[in-house]
Amino acid sequence: TTFKGAIVAVDGPGAGNVDGASPGTPQERATAAAARARAEFKADVGLAAIDFFGSLIALFIGVGLVSKEIERRSLYPLLAKPLSRDEFLIGKAAGLAYTLLANVVVMTLGLYLTLLMTRRALDPSLLKAVYGIYLGLLLVGEFALVFGRDLLQRGIQVLDALQGELHSNRVSVDL
Repeated sequence: TTFKGAIVAVDGPGAGNVDGASPGTPQERATAAAARARAEFKADVGLAAIDFFGSLIALFIGVGLVSKEIERRSLYPLLAKPLSRDEFLIGKAAGLAYTLLANVVVMTLGLYLTLLMTRRALDPSLLKAVYGIYLGLLLVGEFALVFGRDLLQRGIQVLDALQGELHSNRVSVDL
């Protein structure tokens, strides 16, 4: 998710002029453009961090929700009660969604505080990008919730196969 063009101006229209007109000299225009580029870069890096760390959180929590229930064998008594598997998974999915929402809110507040501390304009259109990131994190988390244990086992098998392949292809040189 990128944040191209959402920051319209750093200090408002005509930064550097009292009358609100656009800056006159090429140096003033270049300075204003550089300030906008820095603000846009900080917002892009912040959004990328929210997306990356949120994805890690969604994967680890999503995979762990059901697999821990199975490993601890606490899932079986739950399913013996008048609770369907669908209701169980919907409850886990709702809990994951609320956890991801809390994480995204905290990370977004951190991004806004960072932009505020660097004296950049706080643009509410950042929230549109954060909302898109949150929807993507929901997809990642729910996918990990449903298929997580199988994907985790398959990933371990692939890593074991790669490790075995690397060990079998070692070249030894005697000096």
